[in-house]
Amino acid sequence: MSSSSPGRGEFQVLLPVKSLDTAKSRLELTDAGRRSLALAFLLDTLRAAAECRLVGDLVVVTRDQQVTDVVREGGASVVVPGDARGLNGELAQVLAERLPGGRPTTILMPDLPSVTAHELEEALTLGRREHRPTYVEDLSDGGTTMLTSRRGDLVPAFGARSAARHRSAGARPVGGELVGARCDVDDLESLRMAVYIGVGPHTRQALERLPGLSALGEMAHP
Repeated sequence: MSSSSPGRGEFQVLLPVKSLDTAKSRLELTDAGRRSLALAFLLDTLRAAAECRLVGDLVVVTRDQQVTDVVREGGASVVVPGDARGLNGELAQVLAERLPGGRPTTILMPDLPSVTAHELEEALTLGRREHRPTYVEDLSDGGTTMLTSRRGDLVPAFGARSAARHRSAGARPVGGELVGARCDVDDLESLRMAVYIGVGPHTRQALERLPGLSALGEMAHP
């Protein structure tokens, strides 16, 4: 994962990653298959972020030891969440207690295997100009794949239909297609969509190794 070493841009990027044992439960695969895909999605998301010239530090928020070992090899740092309840509570606690305040910050979902560095740069460029936070809405359930603030003053409200909550809190939606940045993969339908858009090398290789999904892996070849 050496190609995923972070750059020296101004944004710190947080990626919250749950335990691989419970990740992607809506994908009807073996436990090993779900684990391998979840890790592949993360690595492709990290790869795109590391290639974005506006990104400086990559911070993975996780308790999973395998994730910790893999991402540290690529130059990302790891923060173990505290005792706050739920994803949003954990993220708020990390932002308040573990990271430098006042710095341009984005929270990026880790299951965006089609996202590109160019899309991230487009979204972060808007976030850098805006005085208020900005967000990227996903393609499926009105969720949020990316929440950004140039001052780091983020109030995370992730989950189903979270885009409306972020908008109500004053965040501005990021326009443009940005289909890779919007394609959050949670089930087979969204996985097919990601393959249609084009996935990164880690996801492509993982698909090729999985029984029943190898055809998707072949479709994913550029």
